[in-house]
Amino acid sequence: MIKFLKYVICVMVVVVLVFIVVKRNSSLEEDYENLWWQISGLLIGLLGLFLGKETSSKKNDKHEKTYEYRPYDTPIKPSDTPIKPSGTPIKPSGKLIKHSDKLVKPLTTTGQHVVRVKKTNYTVGGFMAFGYYNGKDILWRIIEIFGKWALLLSEYILEKREYNEKRVNITWEKCTLRKYLNGEFYNNHFSSSEKSKILHTHAINSNNVYTAISGKNINTNGGNDTDDYIFLLNINEVKNIKYFDTKEVHIETTIFKNAAKKNPELYPPYILTSDKLIARYADSDFYWLMSPGNIGRRASGVSNNRYVDIIGGDVDYKGGVRPALWLDLKS
Repeated sequence: MIKFLKYVICVMVVVVLVFIVVKRNSSLEEDYENLWWQISGLLIGLLGLFLGKETSSKKNDKHEKTYEYRPYDTPIKPSDTPIKPSGTPIKPSGKLIKHSDKLVKPLTTTGQHVVRVKKTNYTVGGFMAFGYYNGKDILWRIIEIFGKWALLLSEYILEKREYNEKRVNITWEKCTLRKYLNGEFYNNHFSSSEKSKILHTHAINSNNVYTAISGKNINTNGGNDTDDYIFLLNINEVKNIKYFDTKEVHIETTIFKNAAKKNPELYPPYILTSDKLIARYADSDFYWLMSPGNIGRRASGVSNNRYVDIIGGDVDYKGGVRPALWLDLKS
């Protein structure tokens, strides 16, 4: 900025000297007076354009600094600098390299195969093809955009798998599903260039806290925070991400009403539901969320493809898996 101002001042001094000479020579005055105003206007325009860029740059820098770390419990925001994962770090295969290809969005589909096309503008609720599973593109739903980052959720339940192989008290940090998603799944279903776009995300694993119909307070430990490339959504995200537009309905109006009457110490009076939670995979009507269930050996999920089940299923049950990830749209 200082160098530019020095340059402008020098040019203006030269122009003023020329103007003085012109004023002393009346024969030149008429020809050069218009040139003087043109040069002055050009200098003012260049100065305004430069100042505008400086202001815009400062605003962008301020935005990046403001949101470089997740300030509240939900939704998960990726940190700018990858944080060393808690527990045993999972080393991705291949060398992470800068990916110069354009990101893609599906144009047409044949079955679940997505035809890839170049796309630079993305919107919440739209689709994106990224990575491969069983020889076909993985179709992702864009559920949130945060600056240059997009939160993607697999549109389909990709497979059925246990939250943890053994039925024991377990949290997301230690469960076998987390190990699988950040190990085998991450390594085998994305190219090295695609991996370079996936952000290392810091997840705050909150407790599952609610009050049952009987008045009993449930507070199940969520465990330590984790840093993952691939993860599951948690209860708070499903509740607060605008795309889902979840609503609370009385349990008497749902498929859980009979079970709630028999077990008022387990079920809450209201549960969350949304048609946008629906996902399909063969006969599966339940898929996992990251959060714990009502006790340590259960994990929460989405039941009947539309209800948030905070009681959850036994961790060794083979529930549906809908991976999620944060993607850098500008890399």
